[in-house]
Amino acid sequence: MLGKAFPTAIQTRFSTYLDRHRLKREIIATQISNALINEMGISFISRLQDETGAPPAEIVRAYIVSRTLFDMDRVRELINDPNLHIEAKTQLLILQEANRLVRRGTRWFIRNRRAGMNITETIIHFQPSINQVREIILPLLAGTARETCEALRTYLETAGVPKNSALMQQSVIMGVMHSALDIVETAIIHHLEIALVVSVYFVVGDKLELSWFREQIKNRPVNNHWEALARAAFRDDIDRQQSLLTESIIKFGESEAMKTGPMDKLVDKWLKRHKRLIARWQFFVNELKTVSTPEFTMFSVVLRELLDMRQSVLHLINKAQRANNGEGGK
Repeated sequence: MLGKAFPTAIQTRFSTYLDRHRLKREIIATQISNALINEMGISFISRLQDETGAPPAEIVRAYIVSRTLFDMDRVRELINDPNLHIEAKTQLLILQEANRLVRRGTRWFIRNRRAGMNITETIIHFQPSINQVREIILPLLAGTARETCEALRTYLETAGVPKNSALMQQSVIMGVMHSALDIVETAIIHHLEIALVVSVYFVVGDKLELSWFREQIKNRPVNNHWEALARAAFRDDIDRQQSLLTESIIKFGESEAMKTGPMDKLVDKWLKRHKRLIARWQFFVNELKTVSTPEFTMFSVVLRELLDMRQSVLHLINKAQRANNGEGGK
């Protein structure tokens, strides 16, 4: 960040002196402030303060981590490539997707790494796994998530973005890459393979129509400040519950000796094991589909069912573990 404030010649010839610049901290702060406001907008800090209650310094740290992990410098470089000849409205669409991804990533780190997050350590911790998710995520998508990505691909091709270009590859998955943070967190904490977590995550999202539910919330216009806060909170809750359900299904697969093989079969078996809970969840989803313009109160009730389903599954897992440990009904 410091080097970008100086011409290339100075960066090359006097790089050893830049780190000893008397105004190093002030220059870096200015560079970060300019990037944040220019890219995310003047209301970014206040919006995240409203949504999370975090102070500006924590928001900026989370923004830097999110921006770095999702390689936004590279994305913007690709968008501005003069050889691609992309219309301004297409560039704007991709930038909006990029900003949405960074904003959701920023909010995720505030929610999950609030206490004194170290920027460098966090990037080192997440970057290799995030890169791995980026490489494998597209063929492992299912249902609404896959359809959304393919629809964007079709639009971008029509708009003149080369089919096999790096910009196309980056842009198509932006709408789902926010899930990479929950996926990586689950994989690291529970020592699971990234590909396994990605596969189960999106299969269960398809089977339970969580991607569809998320899109309904995303596309619901907000009429006031409270509805904006509710929409953000609902989406965060869906992401969290999808991650926890993924963890539960993988544990179920290990107990059933189904850790390998087609993940849709594993998820189907898990669904059958909890068919009463799933039937109730599906009832509410079907009810939601009959409404042309769902209210936020409806989203709240349906989400409550998802939370209850996760709690019930967790109770059954703990009960089975106690039985296996010979604790009986204690």
